[in-house]
Amino acid sequence: MARLRINWRSAQSVAPQAASTGEAAEGEETKKSSTFRAEKPILVFVTDDDPTNKTMRKLQDVVFANEQVGLGAKFFDTVKMTAGDALQDRIISGAGKHTPRLVFLRRDYTVQAKLENRQISGGKVLKAMKAATKKEYVTSFEKMVRSYRKLLDEL
Repeated sequence: MARLRINWRSAQSVAPQAASTGEAAEGEETKKSSTFRAEKPILVFVTDDDPTNKTMRKLQDVVFANEQVGLGAKFFDTVKMTAGDALQDRIISGAGKHTPRLVFLRRDYTVQAKLENRQISGGKVLKAMKAATKKEYVTSFEKMVRSYRKLLDEL
């Protein structure tokens, strides 16, 4: 059961922070942000503040409990943020309006895919994970998940 749990890291922003504090022109800022690269692709979960939301419960009880989704999430930096924080973030704010939503980012912080509200299902999440990891890893996503599952079964 522990291998299925997604370890979400809470964050207020996923946009990379510039090393200098000086203000730059708008064009220069975009150039700098494109040079930042994350260790892994990023999966951002923008949560709904309403605890009685049926979609949130479905996500946590069905979609995130799916074994393949749980194993596939190990290949992402998984970040959870509130809807208010998402509005403040310069990358996530442009990637959808509804909550809950999942935003898949490449290592260069560009949006690969987004799933919103009732669009989110186990199959669509796996498809988005596969697309997000396609250019980031040499091995195919399915092969990595299969190998990881086999390793965990042996342990």
